[in-house]
Amino acid sequence: MGLSEDIEDIKTKITNGYYRQETDIVDAIVKRLLQTLGWPLFDTHIIAREYNNSGDGRPDLALFHPTGRPIIVIEAKYISRITDDSKEQLFRYVLKEGFPIAILTDGNDWHFYLPSGQGKYEERNFCSINLVEDDTEYCSNVFKKYMDYNDCVSGKSIDVAQSDYKTVQNKRRIQETLPAALLCLISEKSPAQELLLEYLSEKVKEIVGVIPDNETVLDFLNTIIPDDTQGEIIPSPQNPSSSISKTIKTQSIKEYSLLDERHAKTEIVSFIFENNQYDIIRKKGWKEFYVKMCKLLLQKDRSKFISSKLHPDTIFVNENGRKRDRTIVAGNGDNLTRGEQLLDSLWIETNFNPDDICELLKCWLKYYGLSKNSVKIILR
Repeated sequence: MGLSEDIEDIKTKITNGYYRQETDIVDAIVKRLLQTLGWPLFDTHIIAREYNNSGDGRPDLALFHPTGRPIIVIEAKYISRITDDSKEQLFRYVLKEGFPIAILTDGNDWHFYLPSGQGKYEERNFCSINLVEDDTEYCSNVFKKYMDYNDCVSGKSIDVAQSDYKTVQNKRRIQETLPAALLCLISEKSPAQELLLEYLSEKVKEIVGVIPDNETVLDFLNTIIPDDTQGEIIPSPQNPSSSISKTIKTQSIKEYSLLDERHAKTEIVSFIFENNQYDIIRKKGWKEFYVKMCKLLLQKDRSKFISSKLHPDTIFVNENGRKRDRTIVAGNGDNLTRGEQLLDSLWIETNFNPDDICELLKCWLKYYGLSKNSVKIILR
């Protein structure tokens, strides 16, 4: 029986509830596949069950070649029992022993990791398959690519895993950057923006016979940009003293400082900080304004911003000396009403009205030793 036949048989048994416990996953699925992939199943120097050399737990299977040189570690769970704790457990093994490839499986789902990669556990995951749902030949090719005995011994499987990890990482970076790139494109007056608006407008006209104005198209584009679009805050390509970007309607636009009263019923369209102007893309964009200002302050002095978590009672006090009873900066978003993540362990609360945002920014500017007039807001 070949690998594809093994996979088909395992699929059928998983669907019928044949496997009853975690040891079945190891003995009847993982070891079966390893044997078909050429591994010497009964050589305990090559395949070690519950290997323990670091004193930090025992992975279900550790694969070596030659003896003592780690290649793959496999942690198995019962079907549908993979959790975040399972991933943490797996990485405790691999980081101490230096396994090039790590596999977490419940017999049906198989997750392949490159432990030497960067980022969180999920970011080191370069391939995942589901035996029941995915095509049998595809699953077979994945097992051969990363787990074939001869390729593992020669180092080919490790090289392929590293190459595939880089490909997946680049794809992730592109996917994460596309919203920010679109955000820049629609917020900057440029030939590229004009071309984009023209193409979209012409396509709408082709379909419904009516051509939309640029503002309508821009409003639509704003709706498809995720609220959590990350990245460095870049000034708009214009001088603060010049007119507001032509992508924004200019009627009834005025410049104010944070000291001006009552902004609740106004719409912010851009702001100026340290002589650079930044457009606000979203309608009613006070949250966007606050998040962008926090990111700018974080860029200005990272350690100072992070240390604000330690002294909130002395920093976030209004002009009457009253302390705020809500968390402003936190290490995680658990206790925030509408948290926004700036760094791995740095979150800010954003559930504030416009007047509260202006008051908070006064506190931030004072904390940074900046004038309250160093921020100007453009309102409509």
